[in-house]
Amino acid sequence: MVLGETSFYFPIFLGLISILLLSGSVLRLSSYFYHLIINSKSTSISPINRLCIFAAGAVCIGLCLFGIRGRMGYNPIRVSQAYYCTDPFLNQLGVNPVFNLLTSTLDDNRKENRYLHLMPEQEAITNMQSILQRKGIEGISPIAREVKCTAVPTQKNVVLIFMESMSANLMEHFGSTKKLTPFLDSLYLESLSFDHFYSAGIHTNHGMYATLYSFPAIMKRNAMKGAVVPVYSGLPTVLKDNGYRNLFFMTHESQYDNMNAFLRTNGFDEIYAQENFPKDKVVNSFGVQDDFLYQYALPILNKKSRRKTTFSLPYCFLSATIPRM
Repeated sequence: MVLGETSFYFPIFLGLISILLLSGSVLRLSSYFYHLIINSKSTSISPINRLCIFAAGAVCIGLCLFGIRGRMGYNPIRVSQAYYCTDPFLNQLGVNPVFNLLTSTLDDNRKENRYLHLMPEQEAITNMQSILQRKGIEGISPIAREVKCTAVPTQKNVVLIFMESMSANLMEHFGSTKKLTPFLDSLYLESLSFDHFYSAGIHTNHGMYATLYSFPAIMKRNAMKGAVVPVYSGLPTVLKDNGYRNLFFMTHESQYDNMNAFLRTNGFDEIYAQENFPKDKVVNSFGVQDDFLYQYALPILNKKSRRKTTFSLPYCFLSATIPRM
């Protein structure tokens, strides 16, 4: 298949020449140092030379380990580092094949990523079809259902706000006497709200994954993290198919939990993260304060509005104490 494309011949030729030149250089250097050692009159190594060899070896090993980590930031290098656009093919061109093979193999062997055998699969499907009163859609899901909207879409902007560690127990409406959330309580009384809303996970990735793509958390598994980024259908992809431009704002690094790669693969057009913010606004390893994220996002959203761009906008905060982190 590769040889069938004539435009690949020249790059393949250059690659082969590079391999031959590198191999020849390694052989010549090996031969040179071998004869140098054989012809050397000295049979012992002085303590100073031993110390220099040890120091040089330690530096080389440290550089190798740093190269494996890939960067000096809070997180080691991940697949997200290579993702920069919405085209999956272009994003994956920057992923090193050796890195991809190694990390995907390690991911598959992690205990939390193994297939769960909680009960017979067909029995689970039958039970869910009975409970949900669905027959499923072949080729999509055994519990999928088709929803047809007869009304004309209003194309309103959509804003989602994720706030970490926020519990209903902190709201006065649910029994708190500390009056910590007066604005949330007022919104609750004036909005379409849900008082039986439960989470199956305790981590950031669980909440975002479940809210945006309607899949529950599976034990300790992080569905967003991994060298091979899965493709899902959910709110972002549906909005994108209907003409929306999806933006995601987060306070921390976009590599956290592999968010950049996962979100770009699954419906998001633009990602704004710690890499985009002024360095003096970064307060700790979790990035900027929540109030600054609002200040940063508003001019961007106003610009989108002037262009008459319909957008969806999830915010991700890592603290329930706004604006302090």
